[in-house]
Amino acid sequence: MWSCLLLADAGSESITFSGVSVVAADGPMALSDGLDRLGPGPVLVVAPRSLAEPLRLGLTVAAGRRPDLALTGTVSDHAPLAILSALALALTTTDEPAVGVELAHRLLAQAWSGAWSGSVAKLENPSPRLAQHLRSMLPGAGFLIRQAPLPQVLGPPRPDDVPSVGRDRVLLVEDGAVPPEFVRRLSETESVSAVRPVALPGRWTSVYGTDRTGQLALMPAAPQTLIGSITQHCPTCGLNQVAAVCPFCRNVNVNRPTVGVARRSVRGPVFPPLAGGIA
Repeated sequence: MWSCLLLADAGSESITFSGVSVVAADGPMALSDGLDRLGPGPVLVVAPRSLAEPLRLGLTVAAGRRPDLALTGTVSDHAPLAILSALALALTTTDEPAVGVELAHRLLAQAWSGAWSGSVAKLENPSPRLAQHLRSMLPGAGFLIRQAPLPQVLGPPRPDDVPSVGRDRVLLVEDGAVPPEFVRRLSETESVSAVRPVALPGRWTSVYGTDRTGQLALMPAAPQTLIGSITQHCPTCGLNQVAAVCPFCRNVNVNRPTVGVARRSVRGPVFPPLAGGIA
């Protein structure tokens, strides 16, 4: 078994969402305390880039307190909704810890994410244009922020707003937070197979500079297809691997006879339901 943890802004409610522990960055001990509430298996910790420093400090403290815990952490440019979804889907899809870490990375590499925001006055990444800053001062302003890939505050709709990845994706929408016209704008792009609302937990003002936002994410509709066969294992921890380097030990893996695909053997939907309002 393995676990995932997402770091959120200070003051967020610490909860579990579709198996993913969401923990507030309330100080250097917060991450370590959150890890103590998880099981004994390996843990993947992810934070949006705005929380990179609390993540670094938290991982350092946790490694000192729990030297026996297999722990790996990373920051992502994606919207927290996309990060949370990738972690939940990886947990649902495989029981293999190192394979799950790689799957989460592959899901985000095939994802599009961003947010609607009523203001970009305090947005730092991506950097808005001067005209967009000025529009933030007007009543009724609204902006579509693309965080990944290619961060940008988007203008009028263009064909390249959502780069194609050659596969079906599900549009996830923060429930009740995104105006319908922005949902339609993304739902009408290429290869969107479904639209699903999500009651997103956590506070994310550090990401957007405001709480007047609604997040959106296009996630691969069939996460199982992104898992390869297990062909390697880590010589230190012994975990099965699909990548060249163990994410927990940082050691180069060694080859082993192919033992199959690291998917769960249970039946379920191609895009598993997530908690918090997804139908």
